[in-house]
Amino acid sequence: MDLLRSHLHKVRIPEPTDRIHTDESASHSDTPHVAWNYEKTGNPVYLHIVQRPKPEPDEADRPLKKAHPTGHRRLWDGSGGNNHAIEHYEQTKYPLAVKLGTITADLEAADVFSYPEDDSVEDPLLAQHLSHFGIDFSSLRKTEMTTAERELDHNTNFDWNRIQESGKDAEPLYGPGYTGLVNLGNSCYMASVMQVMFSTHPFISRYFEKQSLKAAFATSPADPTLDLNMQMTKLAHGMLSGKYSVPNKEGQEGICPRMFKTVIAAKHPEFSSMRQQDALDFFLHLIDQVDQANPGNHELNPFTGIPLHEATNKEQLKVFHEKKAAMDLDGKEVSNEEIVRPRVPLEACLASFSGAEEVPDFYSTALNSKTTAIKTAGFKTFPDYLVLQMRKFVMEAGWVPKKLDVYIDVPDTIDISHMRSKGVQPGEELLPEGASGDNKAEPAYPVASEDIVSQLASMGFNYLHCQKAAISTSNTGVEEAMNWLLSHMDDPDIDDPISKDSWAAEHTVDDASVQTLVSFGFQEDVARKALIASVRIFFYDSIHR
Repeated sequence: MDLLRSHLHKVRIPEPTDRIHTDESASHSDTPHVAWNYEKTGNPVYLHIVQRPKPEPDEADRPLKKAHPTGHRRLWDGSGGNNHAIEHYEQTKYPLAVKLGTITADLEAADVFSYPEDDSVEDPLLAQHLSHFGIDFSSLRKTEMTTAERELDHNTNFDWNRIQESGKDAEPLYGPGYTGLVNLGNSCYMASVMQVMFSTHPFISRYFEKQSLKAAFATSPADPTLDLNMQMTKLAHGMLSGKYSVPNKEGQEGICPRMFKTVIAAKHPEFSSMRQQDALDFFLHLIDQVDQANPGNHELNPFTGIPLHEATNKEQLKVFHEKKAAMDLDGKEVSNEEIVRPRVPLEACLASFSGAEEVPDFYSTALNSKTTAIKTAGFKTFPDYLVLQMRKFVMEAGWVPKKLDVYIDVPDTIDISHMRSKGVQPGEELLPEGASGDNKAEPAYPVASEDIVSQLASMGFNYLHCQKAAISTSNTGVEEAMNWLLSHMDDPDIDDPISKDSWAAEHTVDDASVQTLVSFGFQEDVARKALIASVRIFFYDSIHR
């Protein structure tokens, strides 16, 4: 006992905000490796939790079963979930289950499902049953769809031809590189991005081939559960080793990337939530976080819209739209099998990106005034991997967002050599660095476009909010400002006045820092831009805390 007391001061007691992971270790996706932690910390004291089954009370007193991790139902074609909930009911005969993510202060909205009746039911004693498990429903909010909502969403959005190959049964694949990721609740955006990233050589080499789990654990900080490099290495070994991808009668279980999501989404208000997110936004966030944790620099630019006028099946589209218009007049609906979607080749999207674009209200330092400019885009260098975003959302009348129903034909090989930027061409000259003459130069701080602000304000939005939306989107257009405004209506600082001093401070850098980077071999203008970018990130983070 004296030996134990001499080491008790080394035991780290969890704080109220600390996450406790019981199903996975800091370095592996399954069992913990206590020996590694002992070698790293020298702490010989560990708590071994022994779980003993507790007798269940009489079912007449408590019809609800305790929380049991399950998957969705298996669909008629074998796809979907793993049917664990139904199999659990068949084994135990517990009749009722409540979906925890639907419990709110309004208990009537909670989703209680009866397996004998195969339908949602009402539980008049739900409050009493929840209190038995220590669940305080008064402070909970809804995070999941109810069974009825999920069925409606599935029936509305299900497209057989897009989900599966027509007339073919998909064969499950197992082994290294074929490991699935468990859905943590609207986390498919994260799973799809990580599957793509760990199919590329740089990520495979950095986090799997050249980085062992033990080496990553030994070089991680005191708490490896909060270290991005450790969790990236753990995720890479889980997905690429093949250890967790073996044939199973009930299908692949995959690995649960809960620790990884905790680290990568730390301090991010959206990715740390259980809401659906955009895959491109998460990809850019991932690249930013990896850049900060490792040496390197990545710069990604999104594409412009999809040129629907370049569709290769215009005749079929014309016939389909005429048929659809006639059916609409007769009150009939077009079936999924009859829908004809535009087919746009990827080459047309690239041509749209690199083609000449007119830029109104461009401030020319040569004229010291605004004018109309012609802009073209090209590649100065050709990276090993090129990320393309198909921007399928457009704004309809009344500023209603709509997703384009279009196919993009992507060939196995494309030639983009014609998109190489050749720099200044004959007859062109670079704009001067600064303004000259007596005309008024651009202000040192961002100014909202009055045209954008007036259009947004005419729709009923607050004038100050409209100004912030225009400034935050660099006056690129009404659509971009509208999107920003709708996604930031609940920001705590949305009503704060625009501070010119804060914006000026954002673009101010220390000359000594510039000279430090110059001494490393960087050009002065490049060093200054990099410092401004880092200051901007800190400024944005500060005002949104």
